[in-house]
Amino acid sequence: MRSLILALAALAVATSAGATPPKPAQGPFTRDSSGKCRDANGVHVLARLCHVPPQHCRDPNTRNIVKCGTPGAVPTR
Repeated sequence: MRSLILALAALAVATSAGATPPKPAQGPFTRDSSGKCRDANGVHVLARLCHVPPQHCRDPNTRNIVKCGTPGAVPTR
């Protein structure tokens, strides 16, 4: 009888933890000081959700490095 009560209590605890589904990740996504991607609430999310803008861009005609905000600039790898 005692093991039945313990089994039912364990079942109740296990099902109550999964009763509320987790909230979907909400943007904007940022990287913290350790490089992990976090959402607006500070929850760790997948790294692919954090978009890293290109750090260098080139002019397609002259192939010189330019600011990435200039018109026609092509991001480098």
